[in-house]
Amino acid sequence: MKAEFLDCIQRVQQFLAAGDLEQAARNCKQAASLEPANGEVLHMLGMITARQGNHQQAIHHLKAAIKCEPGSPVYGNNLGIAYCETGQFDEAMECYKQVIALHPDYVIAHKNLGQLYLEAGDFKAAKACFSEAISRSPQYAPAYFALGNLFYVSGQLLDASANYQKALEIQDDPGARFGLANALGDMGACQKAADLYQEIEAVTPDNPGLQNNLAKVLLRLGRAEEAVVCYDRAIALQPDNPMPRNGLGMVMMNLGLPGEAIEHFRKALANKPDYAQAHSNLLLNMNYIEDDQEKIYAEALQFDVQQRQKSTLLQPSFANIKTTERKLRIGYVSGDFRSHSVAYFALSLLEAHNRDQFEIYCYSNNPLQDHITERFKSLADHWAVIRGVPDQVVANQIRSDQIDILVDLTGHSNDNRIIVFMHKPAPVQVCWLGYANTSGLQAMDYRITDQVADPIGEADDLYTEQLVRLPGGFLCYQSDDRSLPVSPPPQESAGHVTFGSFNMLRKITTMVIDTWSEILRAVPNSRLIMKAGSLEDEKARTYFLNMFDERGIALDRLELLGMLREKSQHFGLYSQIDIALDTFPYNGATTTCEALWMGVPVITLSGRCHVGRLASSILHQVGLTEFIAHDQASYLSLAQSLADDVQQRAALRANLRERMQGSALMNPAAFALQMENTYRHIWGSWCEERG
Repeated sequence: MKAEFLDCIQRVQQFLAAGDLEQAARNCKQAASLEPANGEVLHMLGMITARQGNHQQAIHHLKAAIKCEPGSPVYGNNLGIAYCETGQFDEAMECYKQVIALHPDYVIAHKNLGQLYLEAGDFKAAKACFSEAISRSPQYAPAYFALGNLFYVSGQLLDASANYQKALEIQDDPGARFGLANALGDMGACQKAADLYQEIEAVTPDNPGLQNNLAKVLLRLGRAEEAVVCYDRAIALQPDNPMPRNGLGMVMMNLGLPGEAIEHFRKALANKPDYAQAHSNLLLNMNYIEDDQEKIYAEALQFDVQQRQKSTLLQPSFANIKTTERKLRIGYVSGDFRSHSVAYFALSLLEAHNRDQFEIYCYSNNPLQDHITERFKSLADHWAVIRGVPDQVVANQIRSDQIDILVDLTGHSNDNRIIVFMHKPAPVQVCWLGYANTSGLQAMDYRITDQVADPIGEADDLYTEQLVRLPGGFLCYQSDDRSLPVSPPPQESAGHVTFGSFNMLRKITTMVIDTWSEILRAVPNSRLIMKAGSLEDEKARTYFLNMFDERGIALDRLELLGMLREKSQHFGLYSQIDIALDTFPYNGATTTCEALWMGVPVITLSGRCHVGRLASSILHQVGLTEFIAHDQASYLSLAQSLADDVQQRAALRANLRERMQGSALMNPAAFALQMENTYRHIWGSWCEERG
């Protein structure tokens, strides 16, 4: 019988070497029938059936192997892996814990247990497991790689790159190299990231994920055409993968082509209808070209429908104390607690909040952290990093924190966590700031606005949220460069009027270029300066130069500038601008405030949607309603008459900053009181409804 058993084992090895799992399994079963108490054979049978994809059967064999040899760490660890494959994560966790209890130096189990914690969103427990593995085996590269992944998903990019580097020093692993490239790209070291991706590409060119990520950094390097080639390769490799199609949409959006971007986002959704990121991108880009609230509202409702079909969203009961006068817990959720337009409006509120009446929680989904992040941290009573944490886990954390009012500052913009709000983790949910339209969510209760941005009764039915209009305006601006002085009128030295726009290219539609071209023709010798990060790309520059050329505007009257290294340079550029021209149908908000702060008047065109009334709201607060046009003809007329009135422009330049500082737009104490009164009111309504 011994000889027969050995013959079976030899055939198992031969069939495994040949890749014939079926024959290997058949001979392994025969060997097990000859020696039913042989743990090694049962373990081998379990691993073969796992490779065949029959993980439930693998669990049966592995449990039998452990029964024969209870002390084997390898058997216990592999049983945990099999449980993971069947989604039995609690059982897998128990396996790893038992292995660690018996064999504390078996670092693979520490790493695997940490991976389970990481996937569950328990970063603290995951970090402890990975660190324990490293302390027991300092040359165990997979633990450094896993720790790098933990830091990466939580937005701690420096720590992520350091751990990937350490893993690579021990062992040249493609996964760690790929992770390092991802971290470097997200930190802004795009050239280094591109070099790493291309090194990996030389070995594995047919990796769609690699092509997708290489495209992202190439786009940030201003190499849009190369990025498109990478996305096309990724699509060719995986035609049904929606990610590169979404990426192509992002390329078009950054190049200032929202219409083409929308086509790509719709293709991504055709492949995966519940692809939330692509759907959010679609909604965001519709705002740039659609002056039609009905269409955007219908698409936002569809987002809610698709996400509800995707998962079971519970409507929990809340343990929050239903009294109106107590201290309230306010939670702010954002991916923009950093140098970002949102920060210029959110910081002033957090700084002015009454801490005796409100306890502030910030849930950060930032891709990057900077000095502005540190300011937000200092203003929060509680700070939680949620980047990379699963939506349900974030919702559970918010519910555990017993947040009374949860405020979304991102909406359908980049780095959003809008799905968290669908889980209804707080009794009252509010959207404000980051996205200038309805969320479309049934779970979102209120939207903060004002009667200029959303006139009463005009579009209330086209929001899923109840609109709450602040009487003093829904924005409160804080400049991040208060020391830079206002310059003299540039026409004095230039000898001509210079118009300017520092808005993103995606806001500069064909209608905008038509109107700006008319203005340049109507104001002799005038010039136009456009500044946008995407103008670093030659394709984008050529596109916009051609658009003006087709309209008869000499190219020497245009100056197209890309990103400036320092914020002070950005503000300093206003010293060359006499009049700022706003975009439509999507107005500038931050750019409008910055221009006014630097003494530059802004001409805006009020539209049919909230996005088209942002600048109107700002100008109302500052008392400059005379610069609000209601059609393209009056927009042209306002620009022309202001260009002709040298004295008016000089007077505005001399007093605009003081005028802003004395207005509601820059009165954080008054604004915070408005917001806090609103919070009290909507909280009181919830308490009253719940009895």
